[in-house]
Amino acid sequence: MRFATGALMIGLAGIALVQSVTILRFAVADWTATGKDARERVAPFAHASAVAALARARMIEFDAHGDAAPPLGDIYALLDETPLDGGAWLQLAQALQASGSPTERVLAAMAMSHVTGPNEGRLMAERALFGLQFWALGSDDARARLVADIRGGWLLLSEERRRVLRDRLKEADAETRAEVESKLSRASADGAAIAAALDLDALELRASQ
Repeated sequence: MRFATGALMIGLAGIALVQSVTILRFAVADWTATGKDARERVAPFAHASAVAALARARMIEFDAHGDAAPPLGDIYALLDETPLDGGAWLQLAQALQASGSPTERVLAAMAMSHVTGPNEGRLMAERALFGLQFWALGSDDARARLVADIRGGWLLLSEERRRVLRDRLKEADAETRAEVESKLSRASADGAAIAAALDLDALELRASQ
């Protein structure tokens, strides 16, 4: 019994040591991952159980900053590992749109992002920027969630990203702008302040002239 217990403890210690080495190697690879070969530096760790989810997330992140959209297979693999990752669901929605998938699938992935990461500030900011284009296609609940994203992510948006949001509202139809302004203004004092910062009243005035 003592021998078996000792052997088990040695085995567990060995597993922990191997995983620690893997984590350290991944950290070094990730830290040095720059330039065109950044993705290739972390790719070997995508099947290492200790860091698989982190490696896949970084691969997707590198792809998102490149010329091509992240492969859907990578995102699905990440979601298999971390099904409660709201950021991965948003990445899936973005990749589905880029691949020309039906809008219903894009909206379904967006809904899962809201369910799994409803109050994460940076995620809310990115969802607000991406989701605004689907305002007219979303349900009342989806629109309410998007307004919550604008409010929750506003402070984390740089001025440049806020300009992007304004530009997308400029490109939207008058009905969408009016609804966004109304829902923001009615949500709370901070929602009304955001509506003012987005210059929605002025956009509506210019549209009516």
